[in-house]
Amino acid sequence: MDFQNIIDKYKYPEDFIPFLKKVYGSLIQFLGKDNESLVYQVFLNTTFVFNQNVYSVLSDHDMLDVNDIVGEKELKRASGVYEAKPIIQFDGSKFYVKDVQRLIVIANFSLDKPYTIATFIHELGHAIKAYHKEFSIEGDILIRRSGLIEERYQLNYVNGKVMQTLISKRNTGIEEGLNTLFEEKVMQQYFDPNYESKAYNGVLFMANILCDRFSLFDSFLNAEIYKDSQALIDFLGEANYDELIYLFERVYKLDLKRYDCLGNLDELKKVSEERNHIAHDEFLLLYNKIKMDRNRGL
Repeated sequence: MDFQNIIDKYKYPEDFIPFLKKVYGSLIQFLGKDNESLVYQVFLNTTFVFNQNVYSVLSDHDMLDVNDIVGEKELKRASGVYEAKPIIQFDGSKFYVKDVQRLIVIANFSLDKPYTIATFIHELGHAIKAYHKEFSIEGDILIRRSGLIEERYQLNYVNGKVMQTLISKRNTGIEEGLNTLFEEKVMQQYFDPNYESKAYNGVLFMANILCDRFSLFDSFLNAEIYKDSQALIDFLGEANYDELIYLFERVYKLDLKRYDCLGNLDELKKVSEERNHIAHDEFLLLYNKIKMDRNRGL
């Protein structure tokens, strides 16, 4: 696993290579030597694009994924994104994934601005947690897993072309909370000890409490990377886990909605109060229930 292979493949500028090496080494140290090959494969097989508009780059690469959660407005104002596009073929009897194109886009990047480095770390977190078993096909259903997020697409072969139609997408809220926590921890440990994320504050608050009070950060990280949540479900209880997913999703949508209210202080206050009620009151009730269930051995 020679880092020079990555440099040679993408022809990065000389003044950018020391920073990229630091990020690469920091992620290996943070994730552990067991995941060194995973980090290497992500860096080797993902194109990094800096200082270009996210929406425009995804459009140019035919990788736009606009849905009811992340719409056109969100992508046009996004500071960064990780996206992957499977090359799917049909051999007359079955669909299969021939290859995967992976891309990280950072809209405004500067080595002098920690928050832009944090955006890069955040998107690398998504890429790392997605890489292992990211795409699979069951019959005519494409399944994409990115951390705890699961997307399902209907596949159809029409006029010599494979078409994909989104059927469902779940677990976005909890994954964004956990990945923003990942971003904070990596930034604080290797780049800026005082760094605090300004994104997704509601789901970040919930993820922080969940991982800190129950010491679950590593367990969640393993579940995200290896796509197996059963140990977490056993620890939290299946009903509690399902309720967590539901609360995270509601808070995440309100985190996004707050961006639409920045020019309307009354609406911003209303949305923030609704979000904080769920993130603090409803979530803490569930947290206490999980704690009591654990104490009773349920």
